[in-house]
Amino acid sequence: IAFYNSAAEQITGIQFTDANGKAPNEVFDDSMHTLKEYLEEGRNIIEEEIDCMNKEDKPVSLSVSTAKITNQSGLFLGNIVTLRPMDEVRRLQKEIRQREKLAALGNLAAGVANEIRNPLSSIKSMTGYLRSKLSKESDDWKSAGIIISEVDRLNRVVGQLLDFARPSELKIKPGNLN
Repeated sequence: IAFYNSAAEQITGIQFTDANGKAPNEVFDDSMHTLKEYLEEGRNIIEEEIDCMNKEDKPVSLSVSTAKITNQSGLFLGNIVTLRPMDEVRRLQKEIRQREKLAALGNLAAGVANEIRNPLSSIKSMTGYLRSKLSKESDDWKSAGIIISEVDRLNRVVGQLLDFARPSELKIKPGNLN
């Protein structure tokens, strides 16, 4: 091992001073067996995920890329290994799945709201028509008024649901970055 940055120290739990000048099989114990195998085989891999244990026996999920380094004559000089912890990638993937679910929920809410709004319009229209046929002093006329006001209330709720489901409009304006 000729170079080993602070990120590699954090990922593996092995300090560069302990790894410098040593062969990978001297540095990485059995918990890093998959990484050792890749280096011993001299395989070129791109973004392969491996699970291993660091020096503190903590599980570490890594994305590993390796490549052989050769000179102009094709003589093997060594390997370059890139390790990337997968914790952040998994957190971002989980966040994306959550956002996709919320977007689907918004679309579902918009569809349900439209399906509810249509019958509400019919109920309000028919109730208004029937109310116009009734005497203003009758209990049925007052009951029809209650139905109309409740339909209006439901329409407001449906409108709020549609507003929630609708994509927000950006309001772009110049601003001072300082």
